[in-house]
Amino acid sequence: MSHPVIDRLSSALNARDPDAIAECFVEDYACEWPAHPNLSFTGKENVRRNQVMRFDAWPTVRAEIVHSISVGDEVWQDWRFYDDSGTDKEQRGVIVLFIDSGRDLIERSRFYVESVGDLQPS
Repeated sequence: MSHPVIDRLSSALNARDPDAIAECFVEDYACEWPAHPNLSFTGKENVRRNQVMRFDAWPTVRAEIVHSISVGDEVWQDWRFYDDSGTDKEQRGVIVLFIDSGRDLIERSRFYVESVGDLQPS
């Protein structure tokens, strides 16, 4: 099952448009970061605010969906965020999105995204 809201989100991310990004989410959206609970937040306005900060810190970020699988309104996606200015800055990981199909908006997500190359072998 395809969810048009995912296409809108991806396009808005790559257009670096925080307002269009926020419009992809329900008002009381919940973002969970199980491995980093201090990053979890709620609210559509916080989505917009976080994206403004992200684009200020990383103005050349691009987003790419590497792989996606949907089961009903639950979408599991492998995302890649990279620097289109040519640096090696990159983040990758899985984002699980829960879609409100009636409104075609994202109502909840779970982020498992990390910077690439930060960990050193033990």
